[in-house]
Amino acid sequence: MGSEFEKLYSIKEATAPLGLSRDSVVRLIQRGKLKAVHYPRMGGRGRNRPRRIRHSEIVRFLRECEEGGDEPPFSYFFTSASFGCSHVF
Repeated sequence: MGSEFEKLYSIKEATAPLGLSRDSVVRLIQRGKLKAVHYPRMGGRGRNRPRRIRHSEIVRFLRECEEGGDEPPFSYFFTSASFGCSHVF
């Protein structure tokens, strides 16, 4: 388990270390491949719920890809032949 004061990334911030688009990060969260912390809405009418991804979760995901013999996920999202680390899709 991570530190009590572990860095939390917004989805937009998580795109850089993962090398993925915002939509790809959201898809990973929806499919349960990347865990996110969901916060309750703080007013407003929007349907979006604020989500944050722990630093340790990003590191875990990237290590799983590397241990599985896969290249870093971003290299696959720009080819038509394959769709990334087996943990992604």
